[in-house]
Amino acid sequence: MSAEQKLTYLRLRIRAREQIKSGRIPFRAPPELSGGYGPSLNECVLCGMAIVPTQVEYEVCVAERRLNLHVACYAAWRDECLHRLGDHTLRGPSSAALRALVR
Repeated sequence: MSAEQKLTYLRLRIRAREQIKSGRIPFRAPPELSGGYGPSLNECVLCGMAIVPTQVEYEVCVAERRLNLHVACYAAWRDECLHRLGDHTLRGPSSAALRALVR
């Protein structure tokens, strides 16, 4: 992973952490998801950008709500959820440490 990719991932983790804290997205990623290419142009629930037809889109259903995410956004959300649930294999830095890394 390049330095730029690491910074992008860290920014997505920060965003996931903030959105979980605010209640915009759930703190637990569901065990099932669907994905594929499609002409949906849905907005990614994490980054807010459109998911264009040339990108893979992941869709998860949480409490009868559909969440659409880019692949990288889903990975950052999933990892943040696992970190919050105590999966120490994905031990992540604190919010302050993440912010310091991306400045």
